[in-house]
Amino acid sequence: MTDDPRPALSTAIDHVERIVFATQAAAFDVPTPCTEYDARTLIAHLDAVLRRIAIVFTGGDVSTAPTVTSGVPDDGWAERWKDSRAELETVLAGDAVLDGTVTVPWGIVPATSALGSYCTELATHAWDLARAIGRPDLLDDSVAAHCLPVAMQYLPAAIREDEGVPFGPVVAVSDDAPAFDRLAAWMGRDPKWVAA
Repeated sequence: MTDDPRPALSTAIDHVERIVFATQAAAFDVPTPCTEYDARTLIAHLDAVLRRIAIVFTGGDVSTAPTVTSGVPDDGWAERWKDSRAELETVLAGDAVLDGTVTVPWGIVPATSALGSYCTELATHAWDLARAIGRPDLLDDSVAAHCLPVAMQYLPAAIREDEGVPFGPVVAVSDDAPAFDRLAAWMGRDPKWVAA
């Protein structure tokens, strides 16, 4: 078995959770660097990501699962997040979950690779949300430092122009920039983004 990616995923989930729980209702309508989502919709997407990971790892058809959770009142996100996280932790509890392959939206991949990719998605959206709500102080660069090599391996710059790739071109940033700035830039975001 290769290195277990679940601890890194758990750390990324902790990180997102801290930022989701810090998001005040007054900030739910602010835009985010992930242009298709405002803060409320991004939180709904992050919850859906947890649920989609659980679907993937129970052999379900993730293509039919929503990418954004609906029907949760603004004051219900903390409780919903806790429920989604508990469900995912139950699904990922046994070591057998790391064996073999799983079907994700981008194809059939090793289970460990899927978890690494989802970890990177969560970290990137943590940056999106933290920037949107004006709380970059909540970002922990160690999370991004772990995810950046995964992103570089599985999302090379050369494929950004391919049809169906939902990421913009890599944004130039210095090699000594903070890890979250480098991750955001690799994922096609402007590390200097601020809400208008």
